[in-house]
Amino acid sequence: MLALSGVACGGSGGGCTADKATALSGPLTMHGRAFSPNCFKVGSGSTISVDNKDTIPHTFTIRGSNVDLHLVGGQAGSATAPAAGTYDFVCTIHPGMKGTIVVT
Repeated sequence: MLALSGVACGGSGGGCTADKATALSGPLTMHGRAFSPNCFKVGSGSTISVDNKDTIPHTFTIRGSNVDLHLVGGQAGSATAPAAGTYDFVCTIHPGMKGTIVVT
């Protein structure tokens, strides 16, 4: 279910709005040098579980916040959603890995 949800709305703000964003109900996955979903929404202060299914390291970095989670291949972790707003997120190691989070 989550793997298909990011396809409808691209990352980096390009069309990712509260109406289009997927309500995150499981972990945010990193696989194939991509985030899935890449357009999602969560409540402020909620826990975002992140699962790196690749064999290489990635980061989950939310621009404009203090979220900067570093995960080696196969590692899982979690971060706390920032204040309400719309944020871009990226892997700072692989800048092509990006998305948008809508925090309510």
